[in-house]
Amino acid sequence: MSDRHRPRPLSVPAALRSRTRFEPSAALWLPSLDRYLLISDDTGLRGSADEDAPWLFLMDTAGRVDAEPWPLLDLPAAGFSTVSDLEAVTRAPDGALWLLSSQSRSARGKRKPERQLLIRCVLNDGRLHVTHATPLLPALTPLLDDDGAKALDIEAMTWADGGLLLGLKAPLDAQGRAQLWHLADPLQIFTAAADAPTPVRPFVPVRLPTGTDGAPGGFSDLALHDRTLWATSTLADGPDVGCAWALPWPLRDGAPVRRLAQWPGLKPEAVCLGPDGPVVFFDAQPPQWCALG
Repeated sequence: MSDRHRPRPLSVPAALRSRTRFEPSAALWLPSLDRYLLISDDTGLRGSADEDAPWLFLMDTAGRVDAEPWPLLDLPAAGFSTVSDLEAVTRAPDGALWLLSSQSRSARGKRKPERQLLIRCVLNDGRLHVTHATPLLPALTPLLDDDGAKALDIEAMTWADGGLLLGLKAPLDAQGRAQLWHLADPLQIFTAAADAPTPVRPFVPVRLPTGTDGAPGGFSDLALHDRTLWATSTLADGPDVGCAWALPWPLRDGAPVRRLAQWPGLKPEAVCLGPDGPVVFFDAQPPQWCALG
């Protein structure tokens, strides 16, 4: 590992650690606030009244996380009071932010609606307001057999080609490639009839040899900028290890991918384009980050 790719800790205030779990799973640079928006896949303290609270987090360019959570407002008006396992965030050309839960089963084998959410929100006066929220899983099940439905875990999302590009951590396809799906015109998902054909379509799969032994990995995050699709990958099963990748865009089947870094013992869970280029965040204790440039 080169020094420039060596992770360094985030500064997380003790006051925040005393209120909530903080496990970075996605990130987005917000120029209007001069802050990174960070998503944690778990919030609140287990068993407390704040468990799975709709909280996001803000961080400055020096890696200092704000002491107060940043609430996701108006979620109850969309039919939900909590969120679970948020794994991805991206911005649409109209400025709206989209958030996605993993759609995966919990450690107890459950997949409650709060774990299936696709959320659209808007930033007004420095506050984030939910405009729409719905479980996405019903639109995805036509693409999966029984084993695939059990293994489903979506951790990556970016805006591309007029819609949402979803990167699966699991399942891999039959050739061991990481799968990408595309949701065109995602606003339609909130008004589609229950029996409407799925608007989600398979995209180009990508082989990501992520393990130190070349074991194939799945996507843990995506960020599209100009002609590069930045990606991170981890193993669905196996030791903690992850990689960062640069994929040519538009993506073509069999196109060469470039591995930028590998981190044995660490899980890179988020990648985003900051003011100085792409950065990666790690779900570790303490949470860490590094620049890719």
